[in-house]
Amino acid sequence: LILILIMACGDVGEQKIGYVEIVENAWNLFSEGDYQSARTEFTNALDYQVLNNISEAYIGIGWCNLYIANEYTDLSNVSARNALRDLAFNNFENAKEIDKESTDKITHELNAILSAGLVFVYDYRLLDYKDQYYNSSCPDCGQSASCELDEFRRDCIIPVAIDIVNESNRLLSFQNSFEFPYDYSINKDDIHFIRARLAYSFNDFNSSSEFSENELEVENIDIEYLAYPEHQKEICEINDLTNECIELGLEQYCEVEDPNIPYDSFLSCLSSFYTPTLNP
Repeated sequence: LILILIMACGDVGEQKIGYVEIVENAWNLFSEGDYQSARTEFTNALDYQVLNNISEAYIGIGWCNLYIANEYTDLSNVSARNALRDLAFNNFENAKEIDKESTDKITHELNAILSAGLVFVYDYRLLDYKDQYYNSSCPDCGQSASCELDEFRRDCIIPVAIDIVNESNRLLSFQNSFEFPYDYSINKDDIHFIRARLAYSFNDFNSSSEFSENELEVENIDIEYLAYPEHQKEICEINDLTNECIELGLEQYCEVEDPNIPYDSFLSCLSSFYTPTLNP
């Protein structure tokens, strides 16, 4: 009996090490730009669910789906790109749920990586909804009951805007100086840019009818409450401003305690700052 128990413990130990090695190898493949192979490796790691908190494997799958989606650059591939981003959303949500139920919690760094992935998913989704709002005769997100623009804004656009606020607040609570360790071109500048653009688009969330503070309550997440972002402050949190932004003199507006960036200058700078879509 003792011999059987020793052998069983040995098997468990080997399997746990196997999970860690598979995940590490998957991230290495991801860093090398081989997203298809990385996704396969992360998927293989899901087989170890009985012994491990496999949230990191789902996080990796989600990021792979985001990067693969970004390779579909042709306009004819919009549906395929959006489908992969929806899959990434499901991957990230699975990671959250598994970590919530597990006694072996993932690190703050992994939580930040998870939240960053969701911020990008929500940002892509919001851009799609805005495009529909202005260019489609009958915009649809699967929630609005009709083609009425007011309903589409209420049921589709506003909830996603709040999702971006919630998830980016969550990210910054875990890692204020966020940097994606598997692609250093993605960091806190991208998060603050997304928050700045979002706040600017909604006039710093001044409409209490659309953006009730109660909507910012996050269930089952032990983080400090953070208010809606303001575009002036968010853009001044960006470390590496583009040359276009610097030439506009935005740095001088960020030297004061209460930045006052002219709207026209902000819009011009906004067009020159972009969220990375491909691993260089």
